[in-house]
Amino acid sequence: VVIALSNGFEGWYAQLRGVSWSSARILTPGGFALRPKVSAASADRQVSKVTLLPAGQYGHTLGTPLPQSEEKAETILIPDRGVVGADCPDYGGKLYYNNEKNFALPSLLELEGFKVFYGRYEGAEDAARYKAMVRIPQNYMTTAFHQLLGAGVVMFVPSPAFLMHLSRDSRFWWNRNWDIEEHKEDFEAHGQWKCPASYSSLSEETLHFAYEYDPRYRDLLVFFDSFDDLAYKMGSVDLDIIKDSIHRFNMHFKSEIILQWHDLLDRARQDVAVR
Repeated sequence: VVIALSNGFEGWYAQLRGVSWSSARILTPGGFALRPKVSAASADRQVSKVTLLPAGQYGHTLGTPLPQSEEKAETILIPDRGVVGADCPDYGGKLYYNNEKNFALPSLLELEGFKVFYGRYEGAEDAARYKAMVRIPQNYMTTAFHQLLGAGVVMFVPSPAFLMHLSRDSRFWWNRNWDIEEHKEDFEAHGQWKCPASYSSLSEETLHFAYEYDPRYRDLLVFFDSFDDLAYKMGSVDLDIIKDSIHRFNMHFKSEIILQWHDLLDRARQDVAVR
């Protein structure tokens, strides 16, 4: 078995649990495979605790309609990430996975005079047709990040300091972990399952594990230090320069990832041959 990590957090968390993956290499997604479209037939399905809705629906409270193709280049895309089911009150209650909704970004940007669409989009290629996307990270790693980068999407994200500031707000969502030991002890003591306590591992120490704060992508994203700064930069940053930087980066990055995969598979074949 050859272990490859898609993110440094995986190795950090494994070490926290007493498992050493120190020899495992980090092989981040290349962004080659674009996210499949959400069909109407599968749109209402329940996936774990998240409800997925069709692209173009679930607009924010101001009822923004899905923009026409020719309008997308002047429209800011704010993605809908789904709803937490809240079987366990301490798992997050009726919070949303998308911090963009929790902090009312669609309304904020519309009040600043920007055209905004908040909802589901038809994959990374569709997202690239919009002026830009605003993302407030809610996990260390999402497949969508590299898909969006690979499609040339300009992403506005909070600066590290501003994200930590937002993380202290009760509306902020970050992927939570259950306290397994506490759950095990409670189950053994009472013989029944109960909602275990959950916690967020986000801290100054772990923030750099998030894809958005990987130094490799520093010049490909637009960081904002406040919501006022977001509105200012949305109207002043030359997005064509950012898109050109993303394009040049992708040409090199995808070739690099392919070579890393070739090397990884060669190692796996050699291990099989030896056995």
